[in-house]
Amino acid sequence: IEETQAALATATDGEEAKQLQSKLDELQTQTPFAKQVKELFSDQWALMKHVVAMDKLSRRIHVAEEAGNQEEAAELIKEVEAVRAELPADLDEGALIRRGAAVWIAAQAPVRALRLLQQRANAQEIPVVPGVPTNVTDLWWQVVGAVDIEETQAAMVTATDGEEAKQLQSKLDELQTQTPFAKQVKELFSDQWALMKHVVAMDKL
Repeated sequence: IEETQAALATATDGEEAKQLQSKLDELQTQTPFAKQVKELFSDQWALMKHVVAMDKLSRRIHVAEEAGNQEEAAELIKEVEAVRAELPADLDEGALIRRGAAVWIAAQAPVRALRLLQQRANAQEIPVVPGVPTNVTDLWWQVVGAVDIEETQAAMVTATDGEEAKQLQSKLDELQTQTPFAKQVKELFSDQWALMKHVVAMDKL
């Protein structure tokens, strides 16, 4: 968003400005907590921009290598090394990410998830399925279990080792026993399932 706003401020071509505005609108929709994130990392914002730049370059290197363009990949690696040289030697990227995640969990995600849970648990228009939890706490653990089941099933699809597949199947059986209403819960939150999975992932962090 910051880079697009800077580009928009210096754009002299009308069509370019229009495209940049469209990009900015889309980014602001996709990143509703951008302002809060900048405030959260205000003391390390220059560092965060370097980390993001390095991550973008790393992605471009992967694309170049996949395409067999070794010359472009080599040039991009040099750019990454130049950016890395400007970063502190003791930089802990994981700590920075966890810092943001912890605050987001505490301030935003649970509020939205809790509101959804309460609305769905209390909504009169939703048919009551016998045995499905109607209190928020029990309903939440069914959501967690449903997410775990989905992730385990995905892992089983890509498992190549027989022993690993056996362990995953055992884990899946246990999860399905613990989460008997996983299917109903996914249907209940089908319009917000991506959000619920994100909240579960953040909660695990």
